Amino acid sequence: MTIRTDFMDAFHLACSRQKHVKTFVTIDSRLVHNEVLETLLEIRIMHPKELI
Repeated sequence: MTIRTDFMDAFHLACSRQKHVKTFVTIDSRLVHNEVLETLLEIRIMHPKELI
């Protein structure tokens, strides 16, 4: 399985996973609610508008 993310996205997601973050907030539409990443990393990926 190949998941394409740029270096900084991958870095931030890896840091979030390492720190056991439950929710990752981003405006990157490629990441928001990406089921593959959410399942693989056991993290919820949301857009900031969803927090309002």
